Amino acid sequence: MSVTTQAPAFHDADDLPPNTSLLGGRLVIDVRIGGGGAATVYAATTEDGHDVAIKIMSTAHAEVPSSRQRFRNEVMLAQQLAGHPGVVVPYELGELPELDGLPYITMPLVKGAPLLLEAGRLPVVKAVTVLRDLARILADVHEHGIVHRDIKPSNVLVREQGGELIPYLIDFGLATSTGEGAAPS
Repeated sequence: MSVTTQAPAFHDADDLPPNTSLLGGRLVIDVRIGGGGAATVYAATTEDGHDVAIKIMSTAHAEVPSSRQRFRNEVMLAQQLAGHPGVVVPYELGELPELDGLPYITMPLVKGAPLLLEAGRLPVVKAVTVLRDLARILADVHEHGIVHRDIKPSNVLVREQGGELIPYLIDFGLATSTGEGAAPS
């Protein structure tokens, strides 16, 4: 049995310990799974037992209005791709009262790893398959009038399924809309 602790009145997103309760107990931090200068990502569990990822903006970036707008744009653009099996689409955007109003995004937790870490040096056939699947995902994204603008191994998660590596595109923080393409459904 694990003990859940309330987040202190203020923390930066970088140092949340496991079992920290957020959003009034709706979410409990499990483990830090990634991050950079702009945000930190944790695996978490919802109050009804679902695994999710929560991306929490850093304090420094939260003080910059354009960073907050980029977070909103990330959610808005990615949600236009709802239902796409190769895109991690956010569930929710909000502010964490336990962390002085730091913005957060919740999204499905992909039980995999960034392409570079998971794959390492892939056999040619497997590498070509992953790249082909990623190209198809990007073509679909472009058909919706969205340009990701930050394709790199850390923004492609891969999960093994039936001996194959399945790619998932994440992090639409630098994405932009071309104003063309399919209307959101």
